[in-house]
Amino acid sequence: MKKVGGPLSQHKPLQIVQKERKAMNIEIEHVQLQFLKEISNNVCSLQVSANIMCFALKTGHLFLIDLATPSNVVRFQVPMLNTNQEKLLKMWMDTSGVTILVKTNFAKYYICHVGAIMDEHKHKDKKKITPLKKLSKKNCDVTTIEWCSSTSFICGTKEGKVYLVGSSHRDPSVTKLYTSTHAIDGISWSENVGALLVSGSTIMFWKTAKDPVTTIAKTPPDETERFEHLDKDVGNKFAFYRNTFAWITQPAIVFGRTDVEKVLTSAKILLDVELPASKHRIKDIL
Repeated sequence: MKKVGGPLSQHKPLQIVQKERKAMNIEIEHVQLQFLKEISNNVCSLQVSANIMCFALKTGHLFLIDLATPSNVVRFQVPMLNTNQEKLLKMWMDTSGVTILVKTNFAKYYICHVGAIMDEHKHKDKKKITPLKKLSKKNCDVTTIEWCSSTSFICGTKEGKVYLVGSSHRDPSVTKLYTSTHAIDGISWSENVGALLVSGSTIMFWKTAKDPVTTIAKTPPDETERFEHLDKDVGNKFAFYRNTFAWITQPAIVFGRTDVEKVLTSAKILLDVELPASKHRIKDIL
C-alpha cells in the first residue's frame, strides 16, 4: 500500500472508524423455539413490524410474537387443502404490524388480521382471516408489495400486472392500475416522495402521488428510463428507503434519490466491472 500525505491524512481514517464504533449499539439474542417441533426445515417466511414478529411454515401455520412479551407465542392456521400439495410460499406484513398478506403455491391469497388473531377477546367481532378471492381468481403470481396503509396495498405480479387492493374485513377490493409485458420488479408509492414503478427494463417516476389510481392508472409518468433487463430470477431487484432507491439491472446497479429535480436522469450507475472480481452476480439488494 502506498503512503500519501502527512500525519493528518493518515490519522483521519482512524478517527472516523472510532466515531462509527461509538455510534453502533447492537444486541444479539438467541430465540428459543425448540417447543415448536414442526419448525425444523419448514420456515418459509419471517417478518418483523412494529415489534410484532411473525414466521410462517410451509404447512400454513403462522406464529406471532409480541416482542414486548416474547414468551407468549400465538399459533394460527391458514386454511390449506388436505392433500399436502398446497404449501404456503410467502407472507408480507404492513409496517404497523396490523395486516399480513399470505400466498400459497396454488395462487391463493389471504389477508390475516393480526389484532384479531393475537387478542380474540378484544377483537371478538372481527374476522381473523379474509380470503382474497378477487386476486386469487386472476391467476396471478404476486412478487412485490407496497403498503399504502394498514388496510390497502399495491402489488406487482410476475405476469406484469399492478393491482391496488383494499384489505377490508368483508370483501377486499381489487383495482388494476398498470399492465406491462414484463414482470414487475418493484413498486414504491408515497404522497411525500412520489411514486416509482419498475418493470423489466423500464423504471418510471411520478413526481406527484395523489393516490395510486390517479397516479399510476390515469397519469403518464414524469420520467422514464430504460436499462438492460436482468432476465434471471433473483431475490429483491428493487429497494426503496425514505427518499433513496436502488435497482439491479443486467450490467449495473442503478441508484438515486427522489428529492432532486430530475430523479431518473440524475441517478447514478455502479457497473458490475467496478465491483470486486467474483464468479457470482449480485442477486439481492436492500
